[in-house]
Amino acid sequence: ADPEVAMAVGTPLMVVFMIVGIKNPSGTDAEKAKERAKGGKNLSLLKALALASPIRWSIDALLISELQGASFSKAPSGVPIGALARVRNGDDVLARLGLAPDE
Repeated sequence: ADPEVAMAVGTPLMVVFMIVGIKNPSGTDAEKAKERAKGGKNLSLLKALALASPIRWSIDALLISELQGASFSKAPSGVPIGALARVRNGDDVLARLGLAPDE
């Protein structure tokens, strides 16, 4: 229960959880994860850390809460820009990020 030990261990652990818990906004992580799952490869240390990361689960919950059922309007310029520019609604974004309800 020593606060110095908690800071010495907790801070680096939270940094690791932040690094492995982020989402790739282009949606390519979801595609790679599906490919790896089909290959039946063993769980790597980074994948295990990502599954244990409270940051990852918080981000997933926030994205689902905010985007599920959302509808988007077209860009004012009419020109789609960015990795998720061609999505029609929030459910499309969730599917590209690997967070679709059917997954």
